[in-house]
Amino acid sequence: MALSKIQAYLFISSVNLINKYYNLIYTIVNFCIIYHDLIYNHIYQISEDDDMIKNRLKKIRMREYEMNQKEFAAFLDIPYVTYNNYENNNIAPGAEALLKIAKKLNKPVEEVYYLTNKV
Repeated sequence: MALSKIQAYLFISSVNLINKYYNLIYTIVNFCIIYHDLIYNHIYQISEDDDMIKNRLKKIRMREYEMNQKEFAAFLDIPYVTYNNYENNNIAPGAEALLKIAKKLNKPVEEVYYLTNKV
């Protein structure tokens, strides 16, 4: 009986340790994404006044599909972190991804993505 308690304790301890490492890696990856965006914006001197591709993904997700971001990302066959960056306009998808998203949503590209007209 004592052996099974020890095994249970070791199993729970290892799961907790794995969870801590997962959270640490997740935090590091998110930091790298943010750092990359800062460096990219600095190198290419992207400002808020430049024309940018924006999207209506959140509006479509909330109104038409009533899904959270993880569910919607899975529906679109996109990794969650990538979808989150698309929806928050942190990054714009490439042409192929843009077309696949529009096709999956059964909408013209112009209904999902648009170019800002800042002058």
